This record gives sequence, structure tokens and C-alpha cells, in this order.
Amino acid sequence: MENNNKKQHQRDDSNDKKSTSSGGNDGTSSPSSSKPKDILHDDLCSICMDDVSIMDVKTYQICFECGKVMHMKCARQLLDTKSLNYECPMCRATFVLVGSKEGVERLQRWSQRGKSWAQFGLGNLYAYGDGVKEDQKRAFELFKLAADQGYHLAQYNLGIMYGNGEGGVQSDQLSLKYYKLCADQGYAPAQFSVGVYYENGTGVEQSDTEAVKYFKLAADQGNPNAQYNLGIKYATGRGVIQSDELAFTYYKLAAEQGDAGAQFNVGIYYANGTGVEQSSTEASKYYKLAADQGHQKAQFNLGIKYATGQGVNQSDTLAIKYYKLSAIQGHASAQYVVGMYYAKGTGVEQSLTTAREWWTKAAEQGDEQSIECLKQLDAKEGRTTPSSNFTDNSSVLCSKCNKPAQPNRTLRKCKCKGAQYCNNTCYEEHWKEHKPEHNRLFKLLPSTGETKEEPTEDNKKTTDANKSKTKKQKPNDRCACGSKKKYKKCCGSKKR
Repeated sequence: MENNNKKQHQRDDSNDKKSTSSGGNDGTSSPSSSKPKDILHDDLCSICMDDVSIMDVKTYQICFECGKVMHMKCARQLLDTKSLNYECPMCRATFVLVGSKEGVERLQRWSQRGKSWAQFGLGNLYAYGDGVKEDQKRAFELFKLAADQGYHLAQYNLGIMYGNGEGGVQSDQLSLKYYKLCADQGYAPAQFSVGVYYENGTGVEQSDTEAVKYFKLAADQGNPNAQYNLGIKYATGRGVIQSDELAFTYYKLAAEQGDAGAQFNVGIYYANGTGVEQSSTEASKYYKLAADQGHQKAQFNLGIKYATGQGVNQSDTLAIKYYKLSAIQGHASAQYVVGMYYAKGTGVEQSLTTAREWWTKAAEQGDEQSIECLKQLDAKEGRTTPSSNFTDNSSVLCSKCNKPAQPNRTLRKCKCKGAQYCNNTCYEEHWKEHKPEHNRLFKLLPSTGETKEEPTEDNKKTTDANKSKTKKQKPNDRCACGSKKKYKKCCGSKKR
């Protein structure tokens, strides 16, 4: 079962539309079971004169010329009005593309008047370089102006920028502050982000209880990432009373929204009958949903289902297909199985050469079954030099995660020779902590990469002796290249 927390922060861009009306995909999900409080626009809908909730940008639009708002459903009613042709019914200004010269000028005028929605919209243009030169610092300034007026989407984006250090100083505490301000207004993606911060202890004292609180707020609004993480909490009993039934419930909610990790976990629960009645058919169904999205473990488990005929019609061809997809992504057990299929010619054309290739890949990851298969294959083929001698690097640990190197693979060494990492992710996460030591050690290294030796007395005498042997070439001396010309007028070769 997967139990890794998801942390997906995507900057909200509510102005990504074909006209000057604000709107777009704000990352929220299906209708919630616990409806959050509404955030109402200062103005009423220009058509029906009712309040306009700005929690979901897909339900309203703003005219960047006059600043009036209207519901999308009201705007659609105007499409059949012959007197209106892609123009605002209040100011009769023609809608223009977001990022166009006219669109930018309209936002700038409203931003100067202190309108938070315009500051947020203009900030998005600068953040993505849409119609203006990309400027993260300017985007940061505009988001902050809007955020300090309580505009929830600007608070969310500012939380992301502080977290990533974009356009301003990096600060987990300020990032959490703005996420919280947005979350307290009921915005589900912000609630999920606050939950992640409490989960990981980022900018705040770690608290599973608080993480669960915010995950549940977002999950009940239909946020799939929050539903997935809440499923993990119930599965492990961290911050809540352990419950397989509730874990399954939240995993399934996320799975139905297309989350591959949740689909895989639902498949596991159906396969084992954990928190739900056991069903190989349902397990295979959810494995396939995740596998078709490229989920490595789901592909391997679906291969097992096709190989054994559990919940699906038995098929060696489909079994090797999904085993191979998983093996290509580096799943050691899948690589071993693919090797066996090629060795026996099951579902594919028999080939010991191809079998050896897959077993070698698995053996390099320490798969004992593959190592044994290679030994037997070496003996069968009469190889004098065995191909199954794989070294063990378990004593070498990553400087970040303290995990050993994989068999027959070495860790990536830092240029300062003072640290090593299992992958780029560990290297990037450890860089801030390691940077001072890196700079100190790097100064000790010459261009060859070896540590400089302090000169001893003998070394100094030898160096001085060599210096005395090398005479300085004078301008009027004959050039050392062998010509009769003087050094000054020739090629300038040093005297040998």
C-alpha cells in the first residue's frame, strides 16, 4: 500500500480564460458534503442582482473594463441577445483576450484603484509572462497587495511563493500564515496545504491531529489529495482512531476522481478484503485504472491477476504486457518475472538472451532470485567468467536520507567530495544544509579535484631549485624556438 504524503502546490490562475472575465480552473473538486462559508463579491450580479460567491471562479466573471460581476449562468442567457456581441451588458466594452494589450491596461487601471481582484489578475500575468514580461518579484508584490485585503486566491498563491522562495524571501512560517488565512475562508486546496505543513512539521510543530483537521476540511469539499492523505491517516491511525473502513472510504473518494495512488490502494483493499468485502474483480478493476496511468506497483499487481486469472480472464499476453510496463519503470520483481517469461517463452517468443538482460537489471537491484537464475544460466552456457557477481554497497549511506546505495550502484558524489546522494531529489533537499560545508571543502580542492597538500620543507627546496634552473628570457636573447630572431620579435617561446 502506498503511504507517501502528496504535496502538490499549483499556483491558482483564475484569469485563464478567452475573455476579460475572470474565471478558470481553481483546483477545487466536486460539491462538498460540508459546505464552507461563502466569500461574497462587493458587487451584485449585473443581471439577476443576487450575491456573487467568489469561492469557485467557474461560477462568475468580472468585466475588466467596468469591474462589474455576473454569474456565468446569467452570462449564458445573454448569448442569444442580438444587441450584445461578446461585450459587457453594463459598459458595452468588448471582451478581449487575457494577456492582450487592452486586457493588461484594464487590469492596471483597476489595480491602481486598489481592487484586489485586479491585483490578483495582474499578478498572474506577471507570474506567467502572459502579455507582459515575466517578473516573479512584481507578481509577488501584486499578490501581497491583494492577499492583505483578504483575497483568498492571492493568499493561496502567496503561500506558494513564500514556500518556494519565488519573488521574495523563502519562509515556511509566512507560507503557512497565508495558507492558513486562505484556508480559514474555506478554500479546499489551501486547507490541504496547511494539512501537509502540519503533517511534515514545516514552519510549525508537527501535529498529526492538526493535519487530520485540515485534511478533513478539504476532503469534505471533494479535494482528492486531501481525501488520499486522510485515507492514509485512518489506515495508520495517526491523529485519528485507526479504521480500515474509513481509510477505504476516503481512498475510494479520491480514486473515483482519478487519483492513481488511491486507485492502487483501493485495489489492495479489495484484494485483501480490508475494510470491504473481498473481490478480485473489483481489485483488478482499480489496479487497471491505476496501471493505465503508469502506476508501477499497480502494473505489477495487474500482471499477477492476468497470470493467475483472478478477477480477470487468464492471459499470458496481457500478464507479460503489464509486467513489462512495471519492469521498464525499474520494479525489480517485475524484471525477474519478465526474465522468466522470456526464458520459458510464456506469452512471448523464447529468448535466453532477453531473459539474461532482464535478470541482470533485477540482480543489480539485489533481487536474489534473479542472481540465482543468472548463476544457473552461466553454468548452462558454460561461462568461465560469471555475470552474477554483484557488489554490495550497503555500507555507503546517502548524506540526506541515510539509505544505502543499491547493489552494484554507487551514490552520486558531490563535487566537494564531502557528501554523496542516492538521487537528485536528496541532493536538492540537502543542499541548503550542506552548502556552507561544500564551499569550505571546495576551496581545498584544486581543478584536478584532489585535496591540496601543504608544502613541506623538502617540497619547498625542490620548487626553489627548479625555479633557479629556469632562466628568464630577455627581450634581446635569441628565441628558444631555434630561429635566429630575437625573443622580442619572434614567437616568444620560453627558454628550455
